[in-house]
Amino acid sequence: MKHLLWALVAITICSGCAHKKSVVGDNKISLPGVMSVWSAWVKDKGSKFDTELNFTNESKQHVMFLSSDAHCYRGEVEGRIKNIGDRTVDLAPGATKMYHTHCDLAGNGGKGNFKIVIKEVYANPSADGLTKGKLLGKNVELVIPETNLK
Repeated sequence: MKHLLWALVAITICSGCAHKKSVVGDNKISLPGVMSVWSAWVKDKGSKFDTELNFTNESKQHVMFLSSDAHCYRGEVEGRIKNIGDRTVDLAPGATKMYHTHCDLAGNGGKGNFKIVIKEVYANPSADGLTKGKLLGKNVELVIPETNLK
């Protein structure tokens, strides 16, 4: 009986601390002929947030970007993306990759729209996921309005 009571207390505490995933409306953006990016959900955690990011290669060549070129924001507060690959994200022609990412925001976090920015996207002519080729685009920006969360 004592163990059952402790289990109920633990469940009550954990459920009170849980953060809800918010489904995101249509937010797909595209760097025409190169890559598209969209998010299915966002989980606001105050000074950080989680999101599911999807990347699709829309070109006929291999493309890549450095994980260090992926930035996250809440309003004007910049954060650091985690869980998006060790060094690069590379996509074969027509391929889609999905990542459950985590954004640690500076200070106490921010207020306003959620934003993901990929600073530079490159061709990857050797298809090795490491060698940068021609610069294909800059500042691919996915904005998820706070008001779009359901």
